[in-house]
Amino acid sequence: MTHAEPSGGDLGSADGIGTLPAVNRRLLRATAAALGLLLLAGCAGGERPELGDAPTEERGELTVRRLDPELTYVARSDAPVDVYAAAADAEPRESVAPPTAETPTGGLTIDGFIVQAPYEAEPGFHEIALADGTTGWVRADEVQVEQVNVVAMGNGTEVDPSGGGGGTIDVFAEPDAPQPVTTIENPKSAEGLNVGPVVFLANGPVDPNADWVNVLLPVRPNGSDGWVRRDDVTLTANQFHIEVRLSAHQIRVFDGDERVMEAPIGVGTTNTPTPGGAFYIRSLIASTDPAYGTYAFGLSGFSEVHETFNGGPGDIGIHGTSDPSTIGTDVSNGCIRLEDGNVVRLAGLLPEAAGTQSDSPAVTTGLGVPVQVIA
Repeated sequence: MTHAEPSGGDLGSADGIGTLPAVNRRLLRATAAALGLLLLAGCAGGERPELGDAPTEERGELTVRRLDPELTYVARSDAPVDVYAAAADAEPRESVAPPTAETPTGGLTIDGFIVQAPYEAEPGFHEIALADGTTGWVRADEVQVEQVNVVAMGNGTEVDPSGGGGGTIDVFAEPDAPQPVTTIENPKSAEGLNVGPVVFLANGPVDPNADWVNVLLPVRPNGSDGWVRRDDVTLTANQFHIEVRLSAHQIRVFDGDERVMEAPIGVGTTNTPTPGGAFYIRSLIASTDPAYGTYAFGLSGFSEVHETFNGGPGDIGIHGTSDPSTIGTDVSNGCIRLEDGNVVRLAGLLPEAAGTQSDSPAVTTGLGVPVQVIA
């Protein structure tokens, strides 16, 4: 098995996946030690809006929060809320307890109601999706509206500890297209073993009651998107996002609007650059090769130089290193390097995706978290 050169390479076929130890707030789940390290090498894609506070405006005596039409929001409450059939109704139709991730309903494991676009149709109210497939209206002053990243976990793509199991998800060019344009498989190790479920990041506002979901794809060219059938995925959500600033050699991690981590990084060289763009985390694995640190996050993007890398497709990642002197430099084949203590810290900060995967076959920490790579 050939390894990438530690001083200037990136994740190639390493020795395997080890059992993940407890990190921070929970025990990270692991694949078996027999799994090989995921092949990685490069990064880029289309643009997504910057996250942050939504602006507000005054309409008479009413303060209206203007929501970004390209993002997804949830309406949350600690208690049941009154739901109106129409915003103009004087009396509510019913009182409904907000759904929770602990009690998934209809292929949805999200805390709160997904807000329906267009967002400002009725000032003072939000239209929400209900578990029975209908919609209703809630008063804006009775819920807390928060932006979320919606993650689509492929149903039937769970893996087992030996690297088997798994499945595929069909992707279509447009809703109701007669044939898929591609099929997405599980992320794989150097030996071709499955290391995680199929996962996508939803692209744009999501209607959980629709028959289709538009998603970003882990394919070339970077930034590609497509449509998956709603019945083929379970929707989960997180509020994290990662910014990678190449020229500053810096990574920033946010939980909502709160910056929870900032650290120096090593990035690609002039000849093998880390491309900029919008990606998401596709896998987390534990390395048994010290050259790549303790953990490696596989991303959905690909090197713009390496069509293949050490037998793999040239996909990129964020991983640790045993050589801290490379941090702060342009050194890699396109991957993003962290000091090993910082990659362990990152693994402890990111949320674990809920969904169709079982309790132990694959590592799901951070899956679907957006990663914006900026020049």
